[in-house]
Amino acid sequence: MLALRVNKVDPHEGHSHGKQKRVKGLWHVRIEQHQEANDDDHYIWLYEGSQWKMKLYAVGALVCVMAVVLFPLWPIMLRQGVWYLSMGMMGLIGLFFAMAIFRLILFCITVFVTPPGLWLYPNLFEDVGFFDSFRPLWAWHETEEEKKQKKKAKKTAKLEKKKEGANETAEPQQLQSNGTTMTTSAEAAPAGAVQRATPTPATVEEVDDDE
Repeated sequence: MLALRVNKVDPHEGHSHGKQKRVKGLWHVRIEQHQEANDDDHYIWLYEGSQWKMKLYAVGALVCVMAVVLFPLWPIMLRQGVWYLSMGMMGLIGLFFAMAIFRLILFCITVFVTPPGLWLYPNLFEDVGFFDSFRPLWAWHETEEEKKQKKKAKKTAKLEKKKEGANETAEPQQLQSNGTTMTTSAEAAPAGAVQRATPTPATVEEVDDDE
């Protein structure tokens, strides 16, 4: 699939505006679904540039394979280190399975003794980070509906905090009405309220006719 059969197309076909001047040697093409080899057809070569990363990965994979194959020729210290490391990894995996089985047995016992049941490391198999899988230490069993309600409550709490933060950090705005300028802030008025400037009261004085 590096070389694909294409067909020349006119990009301005079907448009009412005038055609632009075509650049010699440059064509708009469309890849044909049916691929075949003919002398009169046009083909394009897909070139993605230098693939130095792929070459580097290939060399690294080859080095790793050769290193594993030549394991008997490694120095004795390296072979012992690899053996201890593999034993440690197998021990961690065994401990994980033992903990999973123990928490299941504990849950089955507590379901009948103290319903709704107790889970040790309730987030152990949840889609969370490594450290969050072991927090909290224990928790009571929850149904799917209760979990969904908790998630919704957390989302609404986060949205409310964001709104409160936005209202607190809102910059003062200047409102101009009847030639009078006044400054309002989010703290002075509730959200959504608009303050209007009150004009100064006019004073009326009586003047005698003689004056």
